Amino acid sequence: MTARPTRPPVPVHDMGVHRTYFDLIVTSDKSTEIRVNDRRRRMIREGSLIRFHREGNEVLTRVTRVGRYSSFEEMLDHEPIASINPLATREEQLANIRRSYPTEREAPRCRGHQHRARYSSPGPNWSVTR
Repeated sequence: MTARPTRPPVPVHDMGVHRTYFDLIVTSDKSTEIRVNDRRRRMIREGSLIRFHREGNEVLTRVTRVGRYSSFEEMLDHEPIASINPLATREEQLANIRRSYPTEREAPRCRGHQHRARYSSPGPNWSVTR
């Protein structure tokens, strides 16, 4: 007789990410991911796994905290700026966020996922740039 698992498997959420951010996640310099609170993101909980991928490379992370905010400005007021992008100021980050998520997409609320990198699988042409 085979023993049954005592806990359900941890879901893995796949997310594409820009190359700069992917490199920062792999090196653990970026530990907070910003997304709108759409249907797919509402399924992410503390303990969930997020697999970020870019150009055939991937890094698996575990969510350690989920923050919910009414706007990106509120989120930037409460999350450590360097954990989102250590290469940009608050104003630069807000401008970058607005390019991906125009103001009208912000309405469903924002989420900040704090995560820790657990495993990375570089492809044949993989390199980390700083």
